[in-house]
Amino acid sequence: MAGKVLSVVNMKGGVGKTSTVIALAETLATDPACSVLVIDVDTQANASYCIAGDSALTEIIKSDKTIDDFFYWRLVENDRRSIEPYINENISLVTHLNRPLKISLLASSPYLRITEREIIYNLTTRNLSMEAIEGRTVNLLTPMMDQLRQSYDYIIFDCAPGISAFTTAAMMISDHIVVPTIPDFLSTLGVAAFTASILKEIRQKRPELSANVLIARKNNTRHHAQYHNIIIDKAKLSSGTFGVFDTVIPESTAMAQAMNLIDGTYTQKYSKLSDVLSNLAAEIRGLK
Repeated sequence: MAGKVLSVVNMKGGVGKTSTVIALAETLATDPACSVLVIDVDTQANASYCIAGDSALTEIIKSDKTIDDFFYWRLVENDRRSIEPYINENISLVTHLNRPLKISLLASSPYLRITEREIIYNLTTRNLSMEAIEGRTVNLLTPMMDQLRQSYDYIIFDCAPGISAFTTAAMMISDHIVVPTIPDFLSTLGVAAFTASILKEIRQKRPELSANVLIARKNNTRHHAQYHNIIIDKAKLSSGTFGVFDTVIPESTAMAQAMNLIDGTYTQKYSKLSDVLSNLAAEIRGLK
């Protein structure tokens, strides 16, 4: 069975996007039969750091084996190189039941934003529009994802805050979009803007694409409860544009502490969140 492709995306930063990517990837990989590939298209490269650690990521960047280098050579230089040499197989230092988690990484770097600007500048001077650049990126990635689906059960894109050509391309080639959000006023406005514009436009081209909001960093205040209900109501009125996961990630120092633990065991990382993450993984597995 071909693997599933997910994009974890939000126009707003600071909503728990990268921690969702890492926790979800590591939870799915606790199944010994499951292999996960994380593709980091966020210029902050936090997912890359959390998976590979400082020294390994430094070597990856030094050796030009990051997603920005791949995009530059394929989109600007029309080089026919394969994506496989850029993938760091089974790089995770986290173990479960005395075995390393089967998580591979296509890393990002802080140079991604600069490279993206260079790509856009270069291609627009060739009279390509932004839509055409996004289309070229989609056409580049689609056959590669079809091939990678045969090797991985889950391919998870960690997308940068906001909308870029690479984020749009990632969503276009995904089966599912996960939108982590804090249930507060500004984050709810961001979800409304994203679902009413970007997501609606993408689903016109990909009507089979599913999208679900993940309530994250929720506390026990009345304010958060109110906006959680508002998001649920908006989903019901969205005519199927998006849904809301039943699982809720609570506001907790445990998640931040887990992101700082690059190695060790899965149980050590997520001892206080294992039930919540197990429920989220079950919902992800149940997506059609």
